[in-house]
Formats: sequence, C-alpha cells, structure tokens
Amino acid sequence: MAVPPVTSFYDPAATALNNKKNDMSGTDAASLENRFLTLLIAQLQNQDPTNPMDNNQMTSQLAQIQTVTGIERLNESTGKLAGQLEEGQALSATNLIGRTVLVPGNKLIVGKDEEENTLTSPIGFELASSAEKVVITINNASGAVVGTVELDDVPAGMNSFVWDGKLEDGSFAPNGAYTFTLAATSGDDKVKSTPLFSSRVFGVIRGPGQTMLDLGLLGEVSFNEVRQVL
Repeated sequence: MAVPPVTSFYDPAATALNNKKNDMSGTDAASLENRFLTLLIAQLQNQDPTNPMDNNQMTSQLAQIQTVTGIERLNESTGKLAGQLEEGQALSATNLIGRTVLVPGNKLIVGKDEEENTLTSPIGFELASSAEKVVITINNASGAVVGTVELDDVPAGMNSFVWDGKLEDGSFAPNGAYTFTLAATSGDDKVKSTPLFSSRVFGVIRGPGQTMLDLGLLGEVSFNEVRQVL
C-alpha cells in the first residue's frame, strides 16, 4: 500500500509560517517561537513515514519552547514593572523638594540668619538600642575638636539634636562645614550608632536605576537613603 506524502498534512501550517519570514530574525519571544515551529515542521516534513517522530519527543520539544518564551515574556513584564516602580519613586521624591531630610553621614553646616544669629544644621543619629550616654564630638575642617555635647538617657531608634554653635571658649563657631562623631554607651557596653546629617532637598535627579536627591553644596544622595523627613 502506498504511503501518502507527509508533506500534505503540514503544508497549511508551513504556508502560514512562511508568511512570517520577516519576523524570524528577531530574538524576542514571538520570533523564537516562530523559528522553533518552522524547524519542527521541517523535521516532520522530512521524517521517515514508516518511523514517525515519537509523541513524547514532540511534547518535550514543545515544552522547551514554551519555557523559553515564558521566560522571555516574564523578563519583559519584570522590566515594565521596574520602570513603573522607578516612575513612582521619582514622583514620590518630588514631594521632598524644599523639605529637610536625614541621610547617612556626619556633615554639619554652620551659618547665620539675617540678624547674624548663628544657625546650625540638625545632627541626627540612630541607635540600635537605648543608651545611657551619647557623646557628640564636633570637628572643624582641619579636624580639630571645637565642641563636645553629652546627651543622657537617649532612646533607641532615630534621634536628632541641634548644636547651639558655641565653641569651647564660649564664642560661636564661624560659618562653614564641620563634621561630628558619636560615642554611645550603656554602662560599660558600647551601643551601635549611625550618624545622620540633615539637609534641605533642592531637586530630584532621575538616574539609571535609581532616583537621586540634590542636596546643593552637600552633594547628591539616593532617595533610598533617606532615613527621616524633618
């Protein structure tokens, strides 16, 4: 008995796929799927009619392409979601313009108001646990100690303090940039402390993968680094 040509069973599908030849050179999920189906049809057309492809083998190949295209589409969806999250973060960051925030660092700014009164930026810090004593040491640009402040019974978590700007000799610190260090203790034990500096937010910069805050002369910090809004 003559065996009918296998080609006759697959010509319609092959014709449909041939109409998409222009889409076969891409690397996206649809192109990969089209390329796979074309190769599978060619394999079926050229197989030995007396020894056709096993159904399990065909199912395995179909499962492989479904996995590849599924991953491709998942990556595409994840990329879109990440873009939406970045858009939302940038929008939230704009609400901080004109506000004062605490971010990791040990910077301190001293200036004067219109009446020549000394003003200092708030000093912030975070304690891992409550401390019986926190010593704040203030240094000038040369590293010399210009002031020391002791705080008692400080709770765990976020804390802030405003230095009055007075030097050890009773005069006021001149305008400029200073730094500070922390030493927190509870009895004889040290308490982990993280210094935070305060700054006004002047603008928002959307960079690749993250949103940055413009702190003026104090530079730029990531939106994710904001620990508290004052």
